[in-house]
Formats: sequence, structure tokens, C-alpha cells
Amino acid sequence: AILEGKVVNLLKAFEVARAAGELGEAISHISAAIFLKPRDAYLYAERADAYLEICDFSTALANMQKAVALTERRDAALLRKLAYTIDARGLTMLDEGDYASAITAFSEALELVQPPAKLEASSSAGQAGREPAWGRVKGGKTDAGDTGAFANVGNTPDAEEVGGAELPDGGELGSAAQDFRLHRALVYIEMGATPSAVQDLHTLTQAADATADSFFLLARMQLKSGALYESAANVQKALVVDPSHVQARQLRALMARSAKVYEEEATRLMLLGHAPRALSNLDSAVALNTSDPQLYKRRAIAHRLLNDAQSACVDLEAAVRLSGGVFPEAEKLLTVVYNDAALAEVAAGRLQAGMGLLQRALARDGTQPRYFANRGDIAHRLGDAKLALDDYTRALELCLPSTPGRDDKLTWELQCKVSFLHYEAGTRAFNSTDYLSAYSAFSKAIRSNYKVAAYYLARAEAAKVLGKWDLVRADAECALALNPADGQARSMLQLVVPQ
Repeated sequence: AILEGKVVNLLKAFEVARAAGELGEAISHISAAIFLKPRDAYLYAERADAYLEICDFSTALANMQKAVALTERRDAALLRKLAYTIDARGLTMLDEGDYASAITAFSEALELVQPPAKLEASSSAGQAGREPAWGRVKGGKTDAGDTGAFANVGNTPDAEEVGGAELPDGGELGSAAQDFRLHRALVYIEMGATPSAVQDLHTLTQAADATADSFFLLARMQLKSGALYESAANVQKALVVDPSHVQARQLRALMARSAKVYEEEATRLMLLGHAPRALSNLDSAVALNTSDPQLYKRRAIAHRLLNDAQSACVDLEAAVRLSGGVFPEAEKLLTVVYNDAALAEVAAGRLQAGMGLLQRALARDGTQPRYFANRGDIAHRLGDAKLALDDYTRALELCLPSTPGRDDKLTWELQCKVSFLHYEAGTRAFNSTDYLSAYSAFSKAIRSNYKVAAYYLARAEAAKVLGKWDLVRADAECALALNPADGQARSMLQLVVPQ
């Protein structure tokens, strides 16, 4: 009891001296208490706390390790305290430039507070009654200008403008694990180990309570490594968490300026005929400024020049969407590109995909005969003769002589296609012994295109079965007039005009 009383008095003296800022005297009192009770883990933990306050991290660490060693059960509070002590030592190593040792320290601290081990809180956790010093350790060297985390995007003269802002302390990021992981990421940044820094920062941003600072830092490192889309996305996330985050706002402005540089270079390259290089610059511009509809429209034009209609469609759809659904210039071009993309799909054998793209084109502009003609071609190949005929007929209506911009070549092309559809229909009817329908269909084929000898011969065959010999003779003569060397037409004529 006498011994316990002395220890209690020494602890009280320790607390009074510590509260008064007399840390040397406080350490003397707690050391005397330890001399009387050398196997009391709590006393070592308190002395470690005092040594932390005078920045004697090595001695603090030795005391915390002793406290943990004296604890019979796995004590969550002591382990957490030990982890923060190791972390504090790591921050000192970071300031001293001993990066390898700092990485080791932060990794050890992180391991101590990581799940899945279920730690037990001991009564010693509540005895101190105040925030421990290890929870007040600052985040060390976090100035972005010192770490080199900022990338000179687009080689613009002002690309370092955001570099001098002071980053927040690691302790502001929340949990112990977040603190230690952030500190380790900062060391990786100092070392230039960008992939490792990005990995730690990415883990930080996956937390439910991820902060704007962690998103911002990750964006900076991704920008440095060239992951432009990811960087822009994380800047946006930082601003969602904290719309007033100064550094994130500055970084977004920097990205917009750099995107402008890329866009101007793309313009120059396009004028010189270097479309692939122009596209590369536009890719970078879009990645840095994902909300500018004009950039998407310009990149779509580059894609189209390079015969990539599908990518052009994607960009133009994005341009229209970003403009709130109203962007006449992009919408007009999108209709044209839907048609281009449909033809590319058909050429690759993807008929249904091509049909879908032409449906979109016609939904936007139902006045273009070429779109109907192209859809009719696909329908014909898919075996839908009715839709094909309807589309060709509609296209012909749009090619009437009174139609502005009439295309005579397209008109003739459509008439030929319509005639062939009727010819196919007549052939099917003839093979089904429906000779009247066959005769009618072949007549329609001839009305659409009177220059094909085979159509007259087919109708003559139908007329022959129907016993209309005068019609047989007339069609055979027409066929021979178109093709004097046609032996079948000559044989047909001999049936009705014997030699």
C-alpha cells in the first residue's frame, strides 16, 4: 500500500509538471514511478507520451515497445499508441531525408492498426484523460512545391502556378490508417516513386470518408504520370467533397489552360494535314477538360477524317449532351456521322448495328434520300423486302424533280434497286406457280428500269404460261433489242414466229 501511494503521488506530480510544460521534471517523476513499478505498462506508455512531446522519438519508441511487451493481452490502445510513436519517428526520418527508413516506419505503423486482427481495449486507454501527443503529430513535409507532385501539363509557361500551396496535415485525413498511409504516400512522392504514391492515395480515396485533400493529391500524381482522364475525375471529386478547395480549383483551372494549348496545337496540325497527331492532342485536351462540348466536336471531326465514324459518333453525342441537348452544329454533323458509321458496320458484316445507326440518323433528319436508300440496302440484305421497298420508294419521293438539290444519279440508282426488288418478287411468285402475280411483278420491274433484258424474258416466261403469245413476242423482241446476242430471247421469239 505504501508503494502504491508513492506511485500515485509521483503520477500526480508528473501530471502537474507536464501540464505546466515542465517536461524534464515530469519525465523525472514518471521515471521514479517506473523504478518502483517496473512492470507497469501504463507508466511506460505515459513516459513515451512525454518523450514524444520533447520530440525524442527514439526514446519514446523504446518506452512504447516496452509497454506493449509488458501487456499480457493484445491491447488496441497501446498498439495504436505504439503505431503513432513509430509514425512520429517516420516523420522525423522524412524530414532528415532518410526515405527508406521512413517508408519502413510508416509501413510498420500501418500494419499495427490494420484489420483483420480484433484488438481489445484495455483500461489503460482511459487513464490519461486527454488527447495523447501522438495524435497531435503534424504531417511533416507536405508542401506540394517541395514534393514535386505537380506536372508541367502541355509545357505551358504557367504550369507550376499551383505548386507553392501548403498541403493539409496528414492528421486531418481521419483514421490512424489514413494518417500513416498518407505519410507513406508523401515519402513516395519525395522519392519520385509515383506508382507507389498513387497506389496509397488511391486506397485513401476509396474510404467512405475520403477527403478532398486525398482526391487532390491523387489527381496531382496522376497528372504527373500522364493519367489525364483519371486526374481530371479526381479533381472533380475533390471539388464535390469541398467546392471551395483552393488547390483543387487552381488545378482545374490549370488543366483548362493546358487543354487550350493542346487544342491550339491540334488546329495547327490539322491545317498541316497531320490528322493523327492532331487527334492525339485533342485526346489530351478532352482528358484535361472533359466538360467542353467544342473539344468533343473537334475531336469528332478528326475521327471522321481518319475514317473512325464510331468514335466520332461517341464524341458528338457527348458534345450534344454537354450542351444540354441543344448544339445545332454538332447535331447536324452527328446525323451525317451516324450514316457513316452505319456504312462501316455494314462493311464489317454487322447489319443489325448498321440498321440501328441509320434509325438514329433518320430520327434526326428524315429528309435525306440517301439515308433511306442505305437503310433499304440493309433491309434487303436482312431479307426484309417490304421495308427495303418502302425505304427506296420514300427515297425516290425525296428525289422528285421539284426537290431542291435533286440527285439524278441517286434517282437512277434507286430505280434500279426498286426494279430488282420487283424482279425478285416476280421470281418467287413464278416459282410458286402464281403466274399472274409474277407477270405483275415483272411489269413493275420493267417500269422502274426498262434497260434490263432479263426482266423482259422473265415476263415473257410468265406470259407464255398464261397463253398470252402476243405479249411473249413483244417481250422477246424487247430483250433482243437490248441484247442482240441473247440466245434465250432468240429461242423465245422462235416459239411465236417460226422461221
